[in-house]
Amino acid sequence: MSRQGTELRQKRRQLGLCCQCGSPDAKGKSRCPRCLEKAAASRRKYVARMTPDEREKMYAKEIQRQKMARMMAVKIRHMKYIEEVKSLEKKDTPKVTVKLTELAQRFLQDERESCIQKKERNKMIAFNDEKHTIAEWSKITGLSYNTIRDRLRCGWSIEDALTRRKKVWRGK
Repeated sequence: MSRQGTELRQKRRQLGLCCQCGSPDAKGKSRCPRCLEKAAASRRKYVARMTPDEREKMYAKEIQRQKMARMMAVKIRHMKYIEEVKSLEKKDTPKVTVKLTELAQRFLQDERESCIQKKERNKMIAFNDEKHTIAEWSKITGLSYNTIRDRLRCGWSIEDALTRRKKVWRGK
């Protein structure tokens, strides 16, 4: 790509125009819906011509890219947290240790919440004014993860699924 083309795209992006065709329909994105549809159609044709092995490799690369993007997001949040900690340390106030622990707890809480939100299967189950995932409830109650999950799938109430003890079958 030429340098002029790159500069033109950057100017269009700053003005809120489509980077490809220059139309004002971009609405805060880099491309307008028409250009996005053209790119999607071109990609569909390209994927249709691929062999199954090539497709599988392409999808594996895409999954790897998504994992890397998630890892980078966590790194960025971690770096912001470290910058906040360093700025507090420079102030030398007596409340620094309290603020540091609050920041650490906030960072860990944000990480926990983002992990839970990313996985749809980690649904929070509320019982006795407590919210936990099935895995956490299995540690608390002593019942296995599969037992609780299967009971809920079979339509048991949350109370019964978490409080009823598992029957032990003894053979003759």
